[in-house]
Amino acid sequence: MLIAVESGAVALDYFMARHLERRGHHRLAEAWLVVDVAGVAPWAIHNLYLINLTTKTQPTRLPRLPHVEVTR
Repeated sequence: MLIAVESGAVALDYFMARHLERRGHHRLAEAWLVVDVAGVAPWAIHNLYLINLTTKTQPTRLPRLPHVEVTR
C-alpha cells in the first residue's frame, strides 16, 4: 500500500514540475522538487535505519550439521 502512495506522490511531483516548466516557471519547478526531496529524504533515511535495527539485532546462527566421514 505504501508503495502505491509513494508512486503517486512521485508522479504528482513529476507532472507538477513539468507543468511549471511549460508555463515558464523553471526556478519554481526546481524549487518544488528540491523542497519535496529535502522534506522526504530525512524520513526515508530514518525508516531505512529502523529496518536495519529490527533485522540485525542478533545474528542468525545456522544449526550445526553432524560430521560425516567419507571412507573409500
